[in-house]
Amino acid sequence: METVNLQAFLLGVIFLSVGGYLAFDMQDDITWMTYSSDDSEEYFDGDFWWTIEVTNENDYGLQEGIISANGQMCDDRDCFPIEGSLEFEILDHPVLLEERGGPVDCDAAKEDNDISICEIDSAGSIADTIISTGLGILGLTILLSLVGVFGYIPGGVLKLLSWVSSLILFTGPIVWYVLMPDMNADISATEERYKLSKGFYLTLLSSPLVFVGGRLIGEMEAFAYEEEEDWDEEDESFFDDEEYSAFADYDETPRADLSQSSGGVDVALQGVLDEEGYEWLEYPEESGEWYWRDQDTGEWVRY
Repeated sequence: METVNLQAFLLGVIFLSVGGYLAFDMQDDITWMTYSSDDSEEYFDGDFWWTIEVTNENDYGLQEGIISANGQMCDDRDCFPIEGSLEFEILDHPVLLEERGGPVDCDAAKEDNDISICEIDSAGSIADTIISTGLGILGLTILLSLVGVFGYIPGGVLKLLSWVSSLILFTGPIVWYVLMPDMNADISATEERYKLSKGFYLTLLSSPLVFVGGRLIGEMEAFAYEEEEDWDEEDESFFDDEEYSAFADYDETPRADLSQSSGGVDVALQGVLDEEGYEWLEYPEESGEWYWRDQDTGEWVRY
């Protein structure tokens, strides 16, 4: 039993841990939704023609985003690299900070851009809470499975907890996607568009891993309770044993009063048999003094 539980525990916890790590790590990942475009531009500064080629990226995670640009600008003489990135809290979007001089106030937001940023932040916060709940249940499952190795928790309980965790972890990114505003609403069909990316898909992947882990630890058996039940049955069988019954019957055998002499009772006198097979005699009659016959000696012994 212990070997079976240990094997199920090790295999199950591997899947549970990998799934939990993926979900936990993706909570801080910024690549849930990504946008990338390659731009090229030429301009004349009065002396030279410049060519600018740059890749612009804009990524969003649950709580943060990042804007980056990488490329180069060249003239007839030389080329110069263009590199830069800025990571920010969702409500501290640098473009909106520049326009307003401070974070977006979602309670007073009226502009479309402000409302969109608030919806992105709200979707991320809700999804983060859901995923954290799933990870909490997963952590409890792993903790209880340690106890289950010793046979004190049925595998069915651990399986149920892990499957609940799996369902919650799967729900988190789906809720995020549903609550997110349409980032491509103002982008034409010919332009690059926002796409779901690593953070979203790996969080979804964590759910089936946790599900499989739950199925594995569900094979654990609560053998400790079975052993206790076996002990109870052994105790009951002991009390039902013939030797114990004989001992119990013997214990109920009438005891002789050794301080009293029974020599005055004639052994030829006949008494009355009780249900246990013992012969009793009241002597003298109606005196209240009773005797029982010792089957080994045949003599009457005072009770």
